[in-house]
Amino acid sequence: ALERIQKIVSEENAEKRLSASLYLRFLWLENQLLFENKNYVESEQKSKVLIAKIEDSPIDKGFTLGKKEELLGYSYLLLGKALFAQEKNTAALNAFSILREKAMHSNAAIRSYLESARYFASINDRVEAQQNLIELVDHYPNSKYAPAALYEAAINIELRGQSHFKKAFKILDRLISEYPKSKWVFSARIKQADLLQQLNEFQSAQQIYENLLKKNRNPLARHKLELLRAKCLMAQERLDPSKKDLATVDLERLFNLNNDSADLRAEAGFLWAYMAEKNGALKQASKRYWEVLNKLLISPNAELN
Repeated sequence: ALERIQKIVSEENAEKRLSASLYLRFLWLENQLLFENKNYVESEQKSKVLIAKIEDSPIDKGFTLGKKEELLGYSYLLLGKALFAQEKNTAALNAFSILREKAMHSNAAIRSYLESARYFASINDRVEAQQNLIELVDHYPNSKYAPAALYEAAINIELRGQSHFKKAFKILDRLISEYPKSKWVFSARIKQADLLQQLNEFQSAQQIYENLLKKNRNPLARHKLELLRAKCLMAQERLDPSKKDLATVDLERLFNLNNDSADLRAEAGFLWAYMAEKNGALKQASKRYWEVLNKLLISPNAELN
């Protein structure tokens, strides 16, 4: 594909023969393929040339202001990514800053916040990563990336330590309230339950699982929630012994499910056996461990016969 594109753009009078919009798009595609082939130095050079050409190109019926801004934005985005790939990090961030000024309404401008955040996360600068993600949502609340950005922001806040968990919880609350139809709402509620458990607020975490189970009819999602609820019940066993029986019932049922995730069944099965071991029922625990090994590892096809 790269060779074909290069042949087109290198043909004599290609720039005059093709429309400005089409020619510039071919140049961008050539550059994108160079980047994908890890030719980062050449991609950086091509990006700079392409940016100059786009900025010098006049607006006309075939190359509207909107199209020019979008292509300019993607060219700056590619430049930043090529610079990051060469560890020219300050230059990459500067390219994104210029992108947001010159093509602030472009999809590339939105994506530049994600790229910046992931760079800062990679060097463990969680504060800058979080700020870039929150800025994305503040500047582009209607973007399809906004819910994911809030979720990533919450994760970065969580990684700053337990003293920041409540702030992470609030960011997830913002995701849930502002984007109630987003697919990220489910993940946000799961993460909130996880944060609560890390703060030893197990009953509140359990309530989240119960609420999600009431709303969710997808079998695989329900089984995941039931496993998480069972683990939450296990954590409460010392304070409320009745939780042990509830957890045991859930774990045994999940282990005995047919045609479900083998990983989920294995985790449920080993926890079911561990419950017996932890409570001193060693013979029962041994029997359960062997049952798990036999069903899932030794004779996994026997259940199908």
